[in-house]
Amino acid sequence: MKSALVFSLWIVLSPLFGAPEGMRKYRSKEAILKSNAPAKAAKALGKRIDYYCRLFQEFYDEIGLDKKNDNTLKLRVFNTYDEYEEYYKRSGAGLGGTPLAYFSRSLNSIVMYRDDEDVALRAVVFHECSHQFLNRYTYDAPKWLNEGLAEYFEGWKVTHGVSGERRPHLYDLTLVQKALETGEFLEPRQMIEMDAETFVDFQENYPDLHGYLHYATSWSIVYHCLHSEGEDRELLVRYLEDLTKKGASAKFEVEDWSGFTKRWKDTVLGLKPTALDATDHFLLGSGARSNRKWAKAIQSYETALEVDPELPGVHYWLGYCHKRLGNYPKAIEYLGSALEDDPEDPRVPYYLSRIYLGIDNEQALPQIDKATAYAEAASDLVDHSSPLYMWLLAKCQLAGGDKSRAKRTAKKILKLVDREDRDTWEPLVEEIRKAAK
Repeated sequence: MKSALVFSLWIVLSPLFGAPEGMRKYRSKEAILKSNAPAKAAKALGKRIDYYCRLFQEFYDEIGLDKKNDNTLKLRVFNTYDEYEEYYKRSGAGLGGTPLAYFSRSLNSIVMYRDDEDVALRAVVFHECSHQFLNRYTYDAPKWLNEGLAEYFEGWKVTHGVSGERRPHLYDLTLVQKALETGEFLEPRQMIEMDAETFVDFQENYPDLHGYLHYATSWSIVYHCLHSEGEDRELLVRYLEDLTKKGASAKFEVEDWSGFTKRWKDTVLGLKPTALDATDHFLLGSGARSNRKWAKAIQSYETALEVDPELPGVHYWLGYCHKRLGNYPKAIEYLGSALEDDPEDPRVPYYLSRIYLGIDNEQALPQIDKATAYAEAASDLVDHSSPLYMWLLAKCQLAGGDKSRAKRTAKKILKLVDREDRDTWEPLVEEIRKAAK
């Protein structure tokens, strides 16, 4: 087995030159990252991915699976959440709430943003990396197992340098327990026999059920099997072994579905979804936010803030959620606190600029001077490297009547854009140019 100790870290994470303008490539032991984030942050993320892979390896070694390859994990990392969110929407991937990270088939890469303090983001990246790591053993895992394992890993409490605490996924557990209590749940057999197309279009096929229930139920099946001492654990382990040997022809063969379902229910209902600390409440809030449950997210974030008033990022996400609900005065209040927490966070002035510009609220009375000042601050904080922040600045300059500056700002945008993203940005730049004539 190769050892990271053979290399000094600066060599392991050395940049690969020749990347398109705006993004650079970095290689770690296990991954290739393409990012416009500062080099130090990109390298730190590379080390984190290597650590995640070590945890995955320990897990699959315990089960006794044999690897088929040593594929390299691929990630595209935006420097800010705002750039990431805009990319997610404009690339056609945005179908509903914005996840903290996702896998892009067109890029064959995990797409995410950089936030060194966001524990929820770390959990989701752990989830997404698990998919690519599973490909080292099999490409034939069905959706329920692939996503169930990923949700299982996402629920772990992971501290860098320490083996992960394999605890229940709090958001998924709460969701499945509520579904069981109301009778609006998915039977394990129904979940396991669900084809990939039905899984992907779950909300269309099951409009009366919670839109994330298929992920949560997949988690619950995997968790139940792995934490059972008897036949159900052996059933899942044998199925994973068969997938590595037989591929898609492997079967998850349950002789008595009634008995399996009862044991699964007993496991799920026997767990207590108790949030243990501020981070747990933060994670519950992030789960609700990713599913566009803004009020529920606010409730969990407020609890996290009560438990730990110093928790990084909580003021920002409270402001973000209030903005999404249209409660702009409250959003400004929390974003102001976020700016005091971290004056170097560019996301905060970006959203304050949008609010004061009235870009998301047709009934707003724009305050152009404030909007422009915040847009300039956001762009300054990322050394004018963000096309999204430059676009917002140009919009502010247009609104203030400074057409010549708006045109100059718009001209710089395409120089910051990766080649494959030009089709997305060219219409936006052209819109500014026309308005500035």
